[in-house]
Amino acid sequence: MKSQQCSKAYVAATFIVLTAQFTTARADTAGEIRMLKERLKVLESKVAQDAKKQKAEAARRAYAEPSRAFVCNDKPCEPPPMPPPVWVSFTNGLKIESYDKDFSAAFHGRVQIDGGVSSQPEQGNATNVGVRRAWLEVYGKAFKYWNYAFQYDFASAGGVAGIEDAYVALEHPSLAIVPFTQQPLVFQVGNMKGPMGLAWLNSNNFIEFIERPLASDAFTPGRHIGLAALTHGDRWSTKIGIFSTSLQDTSTIPSPATPYNRAAPNSVATGGQQYFEVIGRLTYAPILEKNALLHLGGGVVYQVVNSATGQTEANVLRPGSNIRTEANILRENLLGTPDLSCGLVYGASAKCTMDVVNYNAELAAAFGPFSFQGEYFGSHYNRSAAALAYAAANGAGVDATGGTSLNFNGYYLQGMWNLTGESRAESYNVGWFDTAAFGAINILHPVSAGGIGAWQIGVRFSELNLNSGGIQGGREEDVTVGVNWYPEKGVRLSANWIHVAHLSAPFDRPYLNGINPDILLMRSQFYW
Repeated sequence: MKSQQCSKAYVAATFIVLTAQFTTARADTAGEIRMLKERLKVLESKVAQDAKKQKAEAARRAYAEPSRAFVCNDKPCEPPPMPPPVWVSFTNGLKIESYDKDFSAAFHGRVQIDGGVSSQPEQGNATNVGVRRAWLEVYGKAFKYWNYAFQYDFASAGGVAGIEDAYVALEHPSLAIVPFTQQPLVFQVGNMKGPMGLAWLNSNNFIEFIERPLASDAFTPGRHIGLAALTHGDRWSTKIGIFSTSLQDTSTIPSPATPYNRAAPNSVATGGQQYFEVIGRLTYAPILEKNALLHLGGGVVYQVVNSATGQTEANVLRPGSNIRTEANILRENLLGTPDLSCGLVYGASAKCTMDVVNYNAELAAAFGPFSFQGEYFGSHYNRSAAALAYAAANGAGVDATGGTSLNFNGYYLQGMWNLTGESRAESYNVGWFDTAAFGAINILHPVSAGGIGAWQIGVRFSELNLNSGGIQGGREEDVTVGVNWYPEKGVRLSANWIHVAHLSAPFDRPYLNGINPDILLMRSQFYW
């Protein structure tokens, strides 16, 4: 009996041992299988990479294989170098960039279609619809350190007048010679914006109202051909340059369609020495956060006008001539001084104006969805008493009114509320080539994602006073209420109501005195 019990116990113990060994063996086998699978994946990946390399090498050899018909010094020619790989992107335009980022080209464009109606049209054109701008533009880099830009507006008068930005800029690390910044000193040459005025330097894609304010249009320098130097830090920027002829320059002699025509007919200024101007701007942002901004800035333009009958700049010698009541599509002009150079006397300019100084101060702030912006502009004309007397005595029909010192001014104040929560502070960029300015807002709820887009409402008050020292260029005050809708990045629909709250007529159109037109302006804008 005891022997049988011992046998049963032995058998049970043996069964337990065998079961444990079998279980361990199964576990070891499963582990080995997993390890083998992992090794197989590694080998498959390596084989795929080797195949890819072999395919690329075969392609390279096929490309670089010299033709048997060509030899160099009795030997097969050296294979040509492989073209560098490039990256192509279609995000907000077309961009092509080399793998090493030394070369690039980004193609963009914009179309702005405007329509407007006025309750008291100046020239009987109560309504008008047209293309305000139709631009194609390219930006990029060449040979690592050279940046370039070219823009053309097909909605302009054509020819060279359609060229907007057209410049090259050198940005080399060896030019990092400015204290307190790691950024290099950039040199820029070509046709570019003169660096003065926040509203002017903001791209027309991103200004918050359809057109820029009166004083900005009157006193900022526009685009000119010149040489500039610029740099920036984390919170500040500066740019200074010397400029001359603008591709958009026009004669001080107005077209026959305008009421003002006091100068001799067909006396378009040609030849002679060109004008030149020195322009500088400095900005600083003591507050610069994602949802909060305080921007301060200022600029100065000093221009020596043409010495004889050289090409003139009508915006300077006849200020107010380019003002379109903040509704360009209607082409209405309610202001304008006489020709402050006194026009042509015996075939030569009397040169009553010797030099001009324009200056401005900027303030912009943004806190959450609310933003504020304002600028003050002043303009001082230094005129020759002798030239005024000579023009008055010898120039038949020449307007030699006004004193030797003239001072014009203007300003604007505007506020904007982003109803859908976007912050304008986020779009501020201190390092643009045109120095600090605002870019596109970041749309929080685009329509493509099921949202309602970005909505803005705002109000602006602007004034321009061109009366001084016996010169009556007129004074205008405008109130503008605007609404913008951005359904997607690159699309904007806008409406502005403009009320001329006060108008003192210029010297040549007394019938405009006291009118208060209301203007409705609308825009459809697309940019990429």
